[in-house]
Amino acid sequence: MGREGALLAVRDDNCMERIPAAKVRPIVNTIGAGDALFSAFTHIYHRTNNPYEAIQKAVLFAGHKIGTAGAADGFLNNDELEALAQQP
Repeated sequence: MGREGALLAVRDDNCMERIPAAKVRPIVNTIGAGDALFSAFTHIYHRTNNPYEAIQKAVLFAGHKIGTAGAADGFLNNDELEALAQQP
């Protein structure tokens, strides 16, 4: 969905939810944004077993990642992502 955010479907809750893109910082390079979103979602869901928390934080992670120029730049560790999630 790109600039429109992400879509989460949860079968157990019979729910489909659109999560708007996070505007964390100016966009520099969108290459790998989907990979960043998917890998963050998978990592967080594996830790929390909560798809709603996982997608919210994954969207933040991807929003942060696309604010860097290099493919190997802009990755957040767990503490940095938690701090970003706490910001208004």
